[in-house]
Amino acid sequence: MSQTETERTVFVQNISAETTEKSLRKCFSRFGKVLSASLCRKKAPTKTTATGFVVFEDAEDAKKCLSKQPSKKTALVDENSAVTLDGKELFVLPAFSKEETKKQNSRNLHLLEVGTVFSGSAAEEKTPEDVLKLRRKIEDNKRKKIKNTSVYVSETRLSVHNIPYSVDEKELKKVFQKAGENKPKQVKVVRRDEDKKRPHCGFGFVEFLKHDSALRALKKLNNNPDVLQSKTRLVVGFALENKVAVKERQTRLSGMKQGAETNTGHGDVKHRK
Repeated sequence: MSQTETERTVFVQNISAETTEKSLRKCFSRFGKVLSASLCRKKAPTKTTATGFVVFEDAEDAKKCLSKQPSKKTALVDENSAVTLDGKELFVLPAFSKEETKKQNSRNLHLLEVGTVFSGSAAEEKTPEDVLKLRRKIEDNKRKKIKNTSVYVSETRLSVHNIPYSVDEKELKKVFQKAGENKPKQVKVVRRDEDKKRPHCGFGFVEFLKHDSALRALKKLNNNPDVLQSKTRLVVGFALENKVAVKERQTRLSGMKQGAETNTGHGDVKHRK
């Protein structure tokens, strides 16, 4: 796939088993002229969704699609800018060439901009200025951190900013469980012990066991004013992880586990007569 064709192509996830290449092409033609639409189905009895590629004639139309800006009004795009087809919300991501994919895959760089509110998009027009400033600050920070080759984008862990101080882990877990259609593995809101006036710092992390659940939650909750009673727009994106820090954490947890097992073993020996 040439660089030009890559720029004109989008990768689509969560496609219904009922969707055909013809209906997929018709769906995305709302964003511009589509040259081709192809489906990739895995031969598995439990597989109910597929993935696919859509190639546009113009790279600008692919950009419109990624920022959910249809060239004309359509029922396929809801008020939260979600593209739906055959009862499924489609997850649209940038496509990469084979060479780029090899470089990107190990660090999941294709997930870096998922959830970004692009400049000039319809989503930007609806977003309050203070939230846009926070988003730009977070995005700039991500771009600086990702320059470190030890840093990668997690497929299952989400960073969540702009959390109202009245929302705790319990409520956040409930919101993400409903949106991700699966129970989160872990929900953590970052706190400062010394700051007693505020229960937390306004940001945290939510981790799922599966990538699809994390992506689904991100799509439904990111920049959506209707998910919290306060109408606050959460800033949700895939979290950055540091390979070195993750390895150290795993080593530490492994050591703690071995220590606990050793202590338990000693206890057992002690009671033997």
